[in-house]
Amino acid sequence: MRLRDEKGFTLQEIMVAMVVSSIMISLSLSLFLFSHKLFSMWQDSTELKATVNRTVQLMSLDIQRSSELVGLSDSAFVLQSASGKRVLYRFDGKNVYRDDIEVFVRHQGGCNVRVTQEFGSTSRLYHIAVTGTSRTHRYEAQTIAAIPYSSRAEFRASL
Repeated sequence: MRLRDEKGFTLQEIMVAMVVSSIMISLSLSLFLFSHKLFSMWQDSTELKATVNRTVQLMSLDIQRSSELVGLSDSAFVLQSASGKRVLYRFDGKNVYRDDIEVFVRHQGGCNVRVTQEFGSTSRLYHIAVTGTSRTHRYEAQTIAAIPYSSRAEFRASL
């Protein structure tokens, strides 16, 4: 019996096939890991932007619905509606709370909130800026909100 007449693969052919397939598998794995990292960064950025925008919008709406700003400090502000209901916003550098309910929650990173009164102390315009940070991103959203003047109060004042 002669060896050249037998069917099958030689040891060299099997070794070449294993090397080529292991290179292809490692390239596929590295592509998958790169894609996963890129997707995670994109998801983190999108989540951060959505959270910051939602927080600014909620604060702006509450200011527009209120009748006055009762208190403003470095870490909190209090709004009061015409019916007397109060809304307390407080922030601790990582989270933002509205009446002790978390509005802005970041497990890694944090936030910075600035609420300032525009154009002097008698103005009813407030500048809101919320900056959110994560491990890899930083995003800031800002707006100006006004406490509306009541037409009833103006009518009573003119009488």
